[in-house]
Amino acid sequence: SKSHLQAGWESIGTITADNTAVDRYLRGVISRVDTASIARKNYRIAADPACGAAYYSTPAMLGMLGCRITAINAFPDGLFTARNPEPRPENLSVLLSTMKDGNHDLGVAHDGDADRATFVDENGDFVEGDRILSLIVKHHARKGDVIVTPVSTSDSIDDV
Repeated sequence: SKSHLQAGWESIGTITADNTAVDRYLRGVISRVDTASIARKNYRIAADPACGAAYYSTPAMLGMLGCRITAINAFPDGLFTARNPEPRPENLSVLLSTMKDGNHDLGVAHDGDADRATFVDENGDFVEGDRILSLIVKHHARKGDVIVTPVSTSDSIDDV
């Protein structure tokens, strides 16, 4: 059906690049958190964005928050030759071993399009997503709040 207009190639406008977009976005996100409190902690974070969409933004944002960063697989590679982009323990050997050295407070890994983050604790142990969700709920939810979870979430939320 022709419910929309189509433009011919000669009608297409000029394409421009905005090299400031990502940094403006990061500043917008950071403006919503207590940066001074985070900076005072002097966190040491190992970040593995899987050579994906967050290869720049995650290390940059953590740096803007005053964290000391060890960046792993932080370069663009759409073929994901450095590691499988699924952020599961079996694909995070470099991050897990980096965390086991005892020089970091937190490890974070993304999938390729950075719509998911997984975490590794200071001992190099992978932290399951249900546990992270439980911590967030415990910190932010109040009695009587409605909490919506994925169908795959365990009953751990009920214990919070």
